[in-house]
Amino acid sequence: MAERIRIAFVIDQIQSPTAGTEKQLCTIIAHLDRQQFEPRLCVLKETDWSRTAFGDGAHVVGIDSYRRPAAWRRLQAFAAFLRRDRYRIVHTFHRDGEIVGTLAARLAGVPRIIGSRRDQGYWLTPRERAIRAALRRLHHGFVTNAHSTRDWLVREEDIPAHRIEVIPNGVELARFAATADREAVRDELGLAPGDLALACVATLRPVKRHEDLLNGLAAALAQEPRWKLVLVGDGECRAALASQARALGIAERVLFLGTRQDIPRLLAGMDVGALVSASESMSNTLLEYMAAGLPVVSSDVGEARYLVGGGVSAPGQGGRGENGCLVPAGDVPALAAALGAIVEAAARARMGAVSRERSLAYDAGACTRRFEEYYRRCLG
Repeated sequence: MAERIRIAFVIDQIQSPTAGTEKQLCTIIAHLDRQQFEPRLCVLKETDWSRTAFGDGAHVVGIDSYRRPAAWRRLQAFAAFLRRDRYRIVHTFHRDGEIVGTLAARLAGVPRIIGSRRDQGYWLTPRERAIRAALRRLHHGFVTNAHSTRDWLVREEDIPAHRIEVIPNGVELARFAATADREAVRDELGLAPGDLALACVATLRPVKRHEDLLNGLAAALAQEPRWKLVLVGDGECRAALASQARALGIAERVLFLGTRQDIPRLLAGMDVGALVSASESMSNTLLEYMAAGLPVVSSDVGEARYLVGGGVSAPGQGGRGENGCLVPAGDVPALAAALGAIVEAAARARMGAVSRERSLAYDAGACTRRFEEYYRRCLG
C-alpha cells in the first residue's frame, strides 16, 4: 500500500468545537480517509477540550507569547518534528496558527504549505495586513469556504484566483435528523405552545450585530406578539444586549441560553433561524438551520445568497428566497418585514423543507472528499 499522506493542521487553540473554524477543522480531521491520509492536529496552546478530545493525538507546540525567548526555540522544535515525521502538507488556521505553522513548515522543508481564509477581514488592522502580506508569499495555495471570499481575496489581498480553492463548509447531517422531542425542548425553555421561536446561534460579539436583531424583534412584535428570541452563545456583548432588551421593553421575549453543546436538539424546538452579521464568509450556523429544516432570515453577506437564494434581488439588496429571506446588513426595517413575511405556518413549512433539501449538498463527508482531492492535487 502507498505511504499515507501526512498532514499537519496547525491552529492556535481549540476552546470548543462549536466555533466556526474549529468545527470545520475537526470535521475535516474526523472524515479524512485514513487509508490515504494521516492527519495530525497541532495546537500552539493546549486547552481542556483539546486535551480531552484528542488526548495524545494532538501535538502541542507550546507557544503562548512571541515575546518570550522560548518561542523561537519551540518554533524550531516544531520544525524538527515536522521534518522528522516527514509531513508533506501543513494546513494553517487562524492568525497565530498561520504565523507559526508557515514559518515552521518553511524551516522543515515541508513540500506544501496551505493557508486558510474563512472570513472577509473585518478584523484586519494595517499591522495584520502587513503580516498576512509577508506570510502569503510563503504559501503554495489557499482554501476558502465561499466564492465571495475568493473574490474578496483577489481584490483585497492580491492573491491570484488560481491559487485559491473554494471548498464549502460541511455539516453533519445525521446529527440534525428529526429525532429530538420538539415539545420537550420547548417545555425546557419555557416556550408557550403558540410562541414563534426565533433562534440565533452566534457568539455575542459586535460583528454578529445582535443589537439589530433585538431592534428588529421589537418592531416585529408590534405586529405579531408571538415571537420569542432564543439567543444561543456567549461573549463580550451579553450585558449590553440584556440591557438593550430591557430598554426596548422586550426582555421577557428574549432568552439568553449561553454556550450550548446540544445545538441540533435545540434547533428541533425552533420555528425560524436568524443570523444578521455585518460580515460572514460561509456560515456554519446557516447550514445548521437548514439541516434542521428551518426557514432562515439572514443578512445578505458572504455566501448567504447561495444558501438562501432563489429569486432574490441583487447582492446587498435582500429579498425573499425559496427557503427564507435575505436582508441588507444593518437594515432593521427590512429585518422586521422579513420576520413578518414568514409568520404563516404553511410558508414556514415550505421554506423549511427547501432548507433541508438544500443542506444535503453540504454533507460533511462529501465536502471532505473535496479536501482530499485538493491535497492530492497540491502534491501533484
